[in-house]
Amino acid sequence: MSGWDDMDDGAEDKAPVSTETKKVKKVKKVKKVESKPAIKSAEDSVVSFTAKATEDWLFGEQKQDESAVFCGIYGWDGTAKTGIALECRTPEQIAAGEKIVVLDLDGGAGPLKTIYHDNDPNIIVKNPIERDENLDVDYEATFKRIKATSLYIERHRDKHKICAVILDGLDKLLKICEYSMRDDLSLDATDGVSFRYWVDRNRKYLDVLEPLKKMGVNVFLITHLKSGEQPTDDDVPVWQKKTPDMLFQKIHCYKVVDMDDEGNTVLKLKATIKKCKTNLALEEKDYTIAAVTQKTDGSSVEAWYGLQFRVDKEKQRTMVYQRNNKREWVEQ
Repeated sequence: MSGWDDMDDGAEDKAPVSTETKKVKKVKKVKKVESKPAIKSAEDSVVSFTAKATEDWLFGEQKQDESAVFCGIYGWDGTAKTGIALECRTPEQIAAGEKIVVLDLDGGAGPLKTIYHDNDPNIIVKNPIERDENLDVDYEATFKRIKATSLYIERHRDKHKICAVILDGLDKLLKICEYSMRDDLSLDATDGVSFRYWVDRNRKYLDVLEPLKKMGVNVFLITHLKSGEQPTDDDVPVWQKKTPDMLFQKIHCYKVVDMDDEGNTVLKLKATIKKCKTNLALEEKDYTIAAVTQKTDGSSVEAWYGLQFRVDKEKQRTMVYQRNNKREWVEQ
């Protein structure tokens, strides 16, 4: 199995159509999937349901174990998705040496770190793709690498001063989980899959996302768009269909081309906040992330404004900050 696009991304919503023929075809025997030891969460313990244990669970220490930012960013190529996520730290967090961990399935974060962030050592970019002895992608090992990493960060975020995690390539993660499921069933990429087995693919996918949501750091999940099934359909993000239910924020990134009053062509990278559970007033607001003006004399002018979520404890909500012309962050 090689490549990411061997199957339609919407396959989990469509049960395969089977046709009967008079010829008897060779039936591929599906191996029995044995239960494997799970990678336990940070709360490794034997669960007790006694009255005392239940009382402690209800009325014990109120632990804040979820982030206020669990954000999905989606758009076509070259729309500043990763650029937005890489600027998630405040100046105070940068000065304190707090870190961003990027699980870069798309391979696009490294150049941005080098060029725009002066190769900051506190932006840790790792590609979790694992390969076998034939140099083919080992989907099961890759899935385990991502899951083990997310659970490690859940346990040790304070030790390593991790303030944010970026999973760049949620569409690739979905495909990895599919191929891992196929490995469990001894099925090739071209083999049909019974509808009930897509549940296992989705379980693997959620096994990665759930620890990320509960680790208490800002999390950004980046994916691409795909065209709708019909020409009149809207473009849709490539992620498991229940992903939006998990997200606190959603950002749609896109490009527009305008002309200014002087006849110059202006390319704008824009973002619309499509969902914000932590500040409803932000929903459907549009922001210009960057602008490139191509002047009629052949020169060009670039401007980067970015977009950053910050939790305002006094206002008890998430606010948006952007850079001004002096590169200072200003509340919008």
